[in-house]
Amino acid sequence: MENTIQPELINKFSAVVHGPDGDLLLSLLDILYDRITEADYDDQYLSPEDIEAIQRGLEEIRQGRSLTLEEYRSGKRL
Repeated sequence: MENTIQPELINKFSAVVHGPDGDLLLSLLDILYDRITEADYDDQYLSPEDIEAIQRGLEEIRQGRSLTLEEYRSGKRL
């Protein structure tokens, strides 16, 4: 991966951070950053199945099939 940050990447990141999925992006970024800063990083990875499950979940969110934590706790289901 190139050591310089591409302006296109910064623009995309900024657009998502300021949109409805901003909290999700920041949470995912925290998870990935924590992984590279941990001493036992080599023992942890996202399997192809993990990545596929994340992609499916993001698509569900994009299509509006999601609940807030409060809705879930109150018993609402999809």
